[in-house]
Amino acid sequence: MKKPAALPTTALALRPSEPALVLPAGFTPNPKAVIEDFLAGQTAQTRIVYRAALDLFRRHLRLETLTALSRYLFGCTAGQANYVALGWRQAMSARNLSPATINQRIAALRSLVKLGRRLGLITWALDLPGIRPEARRDVRGPTVAQVQRLYKIATTRERALISLLAWRGLRNVEVRELELKHVQLERGVLLVRGKGKREHAPLTIAPETVKALATWLRVRDGAGDEIPGRTAFLFPGRNGGQLTGAQLWNIIRELGARGGIKLWPHALRHTAATAALDLTHGDLRASSAFTRHQDPEVLLRYDDARLGQAGEVARRVAGAFGGVPGVPGAG
Repeated sequence: MKKPAALPTTALALRPSEPALVLPAGFTPNPKAVIEDFLAGQTAQTRIVYRAALDLFRRHLRLETLTALSRYLFGCTAGQANYVALGWRQAMSARNLSPATINQRIAALRSLVKLGRRLGLITWALDLPGIRPEARRDVRGPTVAQVQRLYKIATTRERALISLLAWRGLRNVEVRELELKHVQLERGVLLVRGKGKREHAPLTIAPETVKALATWLRVRDGAGDEIPGRTAFLFPGRNGGQLTGAQLWNIIRELGARGGIKLWPHALRHTAATAALDLTHGDLRASSAFTRHQDPEVLLRYDDARLGQAGEVARRVAGAFGGVPGVPGAG
């Protein structure tokens, strides 16, 4: 009977010519290294958000550094960790922070704990649930007519931004991360890294958007010293690097002020989503393919906002009890 092949003794070797990686007995990852590795494993935008969230948790616990937070957290029992996390969640709720903000920060903490468990630093998980979001945001955005009026008074750069935010429904960060290499006007395509994604995916853009971007590129390429360092970003920031969220917010807010309306970048995405539902007669599947919403509940809120269905049902129900004269069923 043929003997089974013996397991190789160099199973952990990086290459045949290199020795196997041997960890000393009792080895545990350095708390500082755990934090650094955790953040390094995130996308650029998630890294910023998670670092800020962990720093806020550190300050809540009155610890000096993120390394101290790592050491403190992985020294807790399951009950202790969930208790202090619950206290943080309650403190954020007491400050009337939105459920989305609270859940995002808890998610950062939960993700760090997950890494600690994977590395063998702990054996428990953070079981603290998030807060159920409330659909209280106004998702209507400016009307198509209002955006058309803004486009007429907009600069070349602002028109290019409108073409991406309102006509293609891109998110704030998706616009800011666009580099010249991501713009393929001859194909009518942008390479966009969507929310929570690590890779860029092609998005088709309309001829009108191609025209607006081509016009902006001609102005941008002829700007000379006005664009420091000849940055690779489609919309450079003040120092030639990536446009910051605050800078984009101010650009759009100032455009809205000139047009007499309150405006911010995501409001134009609201407009795009509402227009998509209007033009597809409420087709959630087609509209979600356009907006790239992963949760259909979000588009349902847009749909109700544009049709006012909940309000109409409320009026009919009140009428059935005689509360609204003139409505069928009123007494």
